[in-house]
Amino acid sequence: MEPVIILGTESEGVSVVDVGGLHGSAPDRALVQVSANGLRATRWVVEYPDFRGLVKYFTDLERRWRGWSGTKTWISLEGDLAFTATHSGSHVDFSVSVESTLAWKVQVELSIGAGEDLSAARAEVARLFER
Repeated sequence: MEPVIILGTESEGVSVVDVGGLHGSAPDRALVQVSANGLRATRWVVEYPDFRGLVKYFTDLERRWRGWSGTKTWISLEGDLAFTATHSGSHVDFSVSVESTLAWKVQVELSIGAGEDLSAARAEVARLFER
Protein backbone atom coordinates (compact mmCIF):
# COMPACT_ATOMS: atom_id res chain seq x y z
CA MET A 1 0.00 0.00 0.00
CA GLU A 2 1.20 3.51 -0.78
CA PRO A 3 1.28 5.82 2.26
CA VAL A 4 -1.93 7.83 2.65
CA ILE A 5 -1.39 11.34 3.97
CA ILE A 6 -4.11 12.30 6.45
CA LEU A 7 -2.73 15.66 7.61
CA GLY A 8 0.05 17.82 6.22
CA THR A 9 2.64 16.35 3.87
CA GLU A 10 4.75 13.22 3.81
CA SER A 11 7.71 15.07 5.34
CA GLU A 12 5.69 17.16 7.82
CA GLY A 13 2.50 15.37 8.74
CA VAL A 14 0.56 12.23 9.60
CA SER A 15 0.30 9.28 7.22
CA VAL A 16 -1.04 5.75 7.30
CA VAL A 17 1.49 3.38 5.76
CA ASP A 18 -0.51 0.14 6.03
CA VAL A 19 -3.74 -1.24 7.49
CA GLY A 20 -4.73 -4.72 8.57
CA GLY A 21 -7.76 -6.66 9.67
CA LEU A 22 -9.61 -9.88 9.15
CA HIS A 23 -10.53 -10.61 5.55
CA GLY A 24 -13.52 -8.53 4.54
CA SER A 25 -13.79 -6.62 7.80
CA ALA A 26 -12.88 -3.03 8.61
CA PRO A 27 -9.22 -2.60 9.58
CA ASP A 28 -8.47 -2.94 13.29
CA ARG A 29 -4.80 -1.94 13.06
CA ALA A 30 -2.89 0.73 11.21
CA LEU A 31 0.78 1.52 10.72
CA VAL A 32 0.80 5.24 11.47
CA GLN A 33 3.71 7.51 10.62
CA VAL A 34 4.28 10.98 12.07
CA SER A 35 6.94 13.16 10.47
CA ALA A 36 8.35 16.57 11.40
CA ASN A 37 11.67 18.39 11.27
CA GLY A 38 13.50 15.40 9.78
CA LEU A 39 12.15 12.99 12.42
CA ARG A 40 9.92 10.10 11.40
CA ALA A 41 8.16 7.86 13.95
CA THR A 42 6.17 4.81 12.89
CA ARG A 43 3.94 2.65 15.10
CA TRP A 44 1.33 -0.07 14.67
CA VAL A 45 -1.84 1.16 16.38
CA VAL A 46 -4.60 -1.30 17.28
CA GLU A 47 -8.21 -0.17 17.65
CA TYR A 48 -10.95 -2.59 18.70
CA PRO A 49 -13.17 -3.49 16.98
CA ASP A 50 -12.12 -0.99 14.28
CA PHE A 51 -11.36 2.68 13.62
CA ARG A 52 -15.01 3.83 13.41
CA GLY A 53 -14.37 6.24 16.28
CA LEU A 54 -11.62 7.99 14.32
CA VAL A 55 -13.90 8.26 11.28
CA LYS A 56 -16.65 9.76 13.50
CA TYR A 57 -14.11 12.18 15.00
CA PHE A 58 -13.09 13.55 11.60
CA THR A 59 -16.72 13.58 10.42
CA ASP A 60 -17.68 15.67 13.46
CA LEU A 61 -14.82 18.11 12.81
CA GLU A 62 -15.87 18.45 9.19
CA ARG A 63 -19.51 19.10 10.15
CA ARG A 64 -18.35 21.88 12.48
CA TRP A 65 -15.93 23.40 9.95
CA ARG A 66 -17.15 26.90 10.80
CA GLY A 67 -15.86 26.52 14.34
CA TRP A 68 -16.23 25.12 17.83
CA SER A 69 -15.14 26.05 21.35
CA GLY A 70 -12.30 24.34 23.16
CA THR A 71 -10.57 21.18 22.00
CA LYS A 72 -11.82 17.99 20.41
CA THR A 73 -9.76 14.87 21.09
CA TRP A 74 -9.65 11.27 19.89
CA ILE A 75 -7.35 8.74 21.59
CA SER A 76 -6.74 5.17 20.45
CA LEU A 77 -7.63 2.19 22.63
CA GLU A 78 -4.11 1.83 24.06
CA GLY A 79 -3.38 5.57 24.08
CA ASP A 80 -0.56 5.28 21.55
CA LEU A 81 -2.19 7.60 18.99
CA ALA A 82 -3.97 10.84 19.85
CA PHE A 83 -5.45 13.69 17.81
CA THR A 84 -6.38 16.99 19.47
CA ALA A 85 -7.98 19.74 17.37
CA THR A 86 -8.79 23.38 18.04
CA HIS A 87 -10.48 25.79 15.66
CA SER A 88 -8.75 29.11 15.01
CA GLY A 89 -11.05 30.89 12.58
CA SER A 90 -10.15 29.71 9.10
CA HIS A 91 -7.89 26.85 10.24
CA VAL A 92 -7.95 23.74 12.39
CA ASP A 93 -4.85 23.29 14.52
CA PHE A 94 -3.95 19.69 15.32
CA SER A 95 -1.62 18.24 17.90
CA VAL A 96 -0.95 14.60 16.99
CA SER A 97 1.07 12.23 19.15
CA VAL A 98 2.31 8.70 18.55
CA GLU A 99 4.04 6.83 21.34
CA SER A 100 5.55 3.62 22.53
CA THR A 101 4.45 3.55 26.14
CA LEU A 102 7.82 2.39 27.42
CA ALA A 103 10.30 4.09 25.14
CA TRP A 104 9.29 7.21 23.23
CA LYS A 105 6.65 9.77 22.28
CA VAL A 106 6.55 12.01 19.21
CA GLN A 107 4.17 14.94 18.96
CA VAL A 108 3.64 17.20 15.95
CA GLU A 109 1.65 20.39 15.54
CA LEU A 110 -0.12 20.88 12.21
CA SER A 111 -2.55 23.44 10.84
CA ILE A 112 -4.94 22.83 7.94
CA GLY A 113 -7.71 24.82 6.30
CA ALA A 114 -11.09 24.43 7.99
CA GLY A 115 -12.91 23.88 4.68
CA GLU A 116 -11.56 21.76 1.83
CA ASP A 117 -8.43 20.57 3.67
CA LEU A 118 -10.51 19.27 6.56
CA SER A 119 -12.94 17.60 4.15
CA ALA A 120 -10.03 15.93 2.35
CA ALA A 121 -8.64 14.62 5.67
CA ARG A 122 -12.05 13.20 6.61
CA ALA A 123 -12.39 11.58 3.19
CA GLU A 124 -8.98 9.87 3.49
CA VAL A 125 -9.75 8.57 6.99
CA ALA A 126 -13.12 7.24 5.82
CA ARG A 127 -11.57 5.62 2.72
CA LEU A 128 -8.96 3.86 4.85
CA PHE A 129 -11.16 2.63 7.66
CA GLU A 130 -14.75 2.25 6.49
CA ARG A 131 -15.75 -1.08 4.96
